[in-house]
Amino acid sequence: MNRQNYFEYFPAGPHEKLWGLHVSAAGYTRVAPGEPYPSREHPNTRYFTWESGRVLAALQLIFISSGQGTFAETEAEAETTVSEGDVFIVRPGIWHRYKPASQTGWTENWFELRGTSVDRWLAGGLLQKSIYRVSPIETYRQRFDDFHETAVQRPAGYRPTLAGLAMALLGQLSIQNRSSTEINNSIARMVDAAREQLLKGVPVETVAAGQGMSYPCFYRHFKKATGLAPKEYVNKTRHAQAETLLSGSGMSVKEIAIQLGYSSPSHFSADFKKRGGRSPKKWLKD
Repeated sequence: MNRQNYFEYFPAGPHEKLWGLHVSAAGYTRVAPGEPYPSREHPNTRYFTWESGRVLAALQLIFISSGQGTFAETEAEAETTVSEGDVFIVRPGIWHRYKPASQTGWTENWFELRGTSVDRWLAGGLLQKSIYRVSPIETYRQRFDDFHETAVQRPAGYRPTLAGLAMALLGQLSIQNRSSTEINNSIARMVDAAREQLLKGVPVETVAAGQGMSYPCFYRHFKKATGLAPKEYVNKTRHAQAETLLSGSGMSVKEIAIQLGYSSPSHFSADFKKRGGRSPKKWLKD
């Protein structure tokens, strides 16, 4: 199928919030050898460079249907080559970056999921593995073709249909990789609980003690799992959440400051500018 490149963003409606699962974004991109990547057409909340990487507030699945490239999930771990037939999962709150090889380019198929169902999966230790190999590739490619067709055409009832197709794509990964080696589940649950506490403003030392760990032990496990030191994780995640709220929530700067736990709107604005180089109001104008 000669599909055109596209990306779409889908805000959640009231029904999606009740279901606890919705596809918030999706896309298909055929990147030619040597072509600049990623496209600057993406909004600021999604755009990144190879040098900076990014942290998202949502779960993403990316399927490489042709070509090859590189994926890195944390700053602490080595880059991994991904190629035709590979799927990689980007989990919320985890620093990452990826790009096609300049010699080959690649074709990427992706979607983004949000909702309370996603939160439960991650809290329960699901989708802790980052890279999966699908087989047969044609079956996965066909399922993604159905997904893309629905995302582009938007027929009546397309939102729950997209969520169902996304679940089918995730389910195939689960079935094929059930026997694969996973990271230690107890450490994964510890890190998930710690991330939630840290974002609520609980001091790092208190979080470590609550997990029954010394600070150095907790720091080591946390950075290995997320690629970031605890305080750096809080700063980057809060900034990513702030950009998401500024771009699509309709909330005021004061309301966002309160929701993210800042002591005042001026403290929020100063911290936002320190992290991103622009004030919230300037970021919105740009």
